[in-house]
Order: sequence, then structure tokens, then C-alpha cells
Amino acid sequence: MKFLISLCILLAVFYQALGGKVHGNEFFDELLDELRDADDIRVMTLDDLTIGFSRKVALLTVHGEAKLYDGTVTGLDTAERIDDAQIITRKDGSVVIRCTLGMGVIIFNYKGTVSFMGLGPSISMLTHTGYVTVKAEVQRAANGTVKVTEFNVRDFEKLKVKFTGLGPLTWATSLLIAPAVNILTPIIRRTVEYGVRTVVEKKLPDIIKDFSFE
Repeated sequence: MKFLISLCILLAVFYQALGGKVHGNEFFDELLDELRDADDIRVMTLDDLTIGFSRKVALLTVHGEAKLYDGTVTGLDTAERIDDAQIITRKDGSVVIRCTLGMGVIIFNYKGTVSFMGLGPSISMLTHTGYVTVKAEVQRAANGTVKVTEFNVRDFEKLKVKFTGLGPLTWATSLLIAPAVNILTPIIRRTVEYGVRTVVEKKLPDIIKDFSFE
């Protein structure tokens, strides 16, 4: 008899945990469906950039620069859940829902010009990362208010950069790639952690009201 009682308790705990996991998964899946349909996340604009470089010509060090503009980023709408959601119910009545999200190929596009010793060809820069993982956490307080408590980039593939249109300044490619990566690395973090997070916060109230997490 004691064995049966213990088994029933274990099964009850298991089904309760499973139910919470399913509700958490459904919540994030619905939230991400809304995110993928958001027009303001399919293409996001980026600030202009300037990348300086230099080269020795005879005994002189000559400086040049690449000015990049009309920047856009795409691929943020590929977000999906890559593990099971976790639900934590706290003593104060608040509920925390956590999950790890993944985004596919994210592409940065810029137009620009390069100036060096009187030369100034028009160029383009294409940069991409193969994946981005994000740790996401949403909290609903006991009074019903909701907020995103965490939306942080955890990892992403090293950026790959390609310049086209340099013409006679093709040799400058090697001087531009490393600074471009250094500049764009924090930009990808800001784009996800602020830009995407802002869209999530707009969608959140209408989504979470349909879930009880009991």
C-alpha cells in the first residue's frame, strides 16, 4: 500500500512538472510566432560606421577610412525555442518563465565609400553570423504585470566579413576586416538585447494573458 501511495505521489509530481513544461513551451512558441510576424523585426536599420586604417608609403604612414551607411540587419525573425521552457512559481505569487532561444543566419549589409590617397571607390560590406543563442526570461507578478527580466545574447558564431568594390584598394581588405568585426560584435548584441527585446516587450502582454501556468 505504501508503495502505491508513493507511486501515485511521484506520478502526480511528474505530470505537474510535465504540464508546466508544456505550458512554458507553448507560451514561448506563441510568443515567437508573433515575433516572426512583426514587420519591424524583419529588417532593422543600423547606425552609420567609420573604420580607419593606415599604410606605410615610402617613409610616410598614410591614413585612410571607410565610411559605411544604409546599414540593415536581417535574420532576427528566425528566432525559435531550442530547449524546453522552465517555469518557476515563487512564494510571492509571481511566475518566471525561462527558455533558451536560437536565431539562424543573421546578415548585416552596408553601403559605403573608401578614401585613400585620392582614391574613393564605392563599396559594400556583407557580414553574417551563423547562429545566435539568447537566454530569455519573462516574469509575471502576482498583480498580473509582466516584464522581460532577461534577454541576453549567450553565444554567437564569429562574424564573417566581406568587402566588395574596393578595386585598386583591394589590399585594404585585410586592414578593414578586423576593425569591422570589433565594431560589429557589440552591435549584434545591442540589436538583439535592445532591438528584439523591445519588440518582445510589446507583444508580451497580449500573449501571456492566455496562459495560467498553474
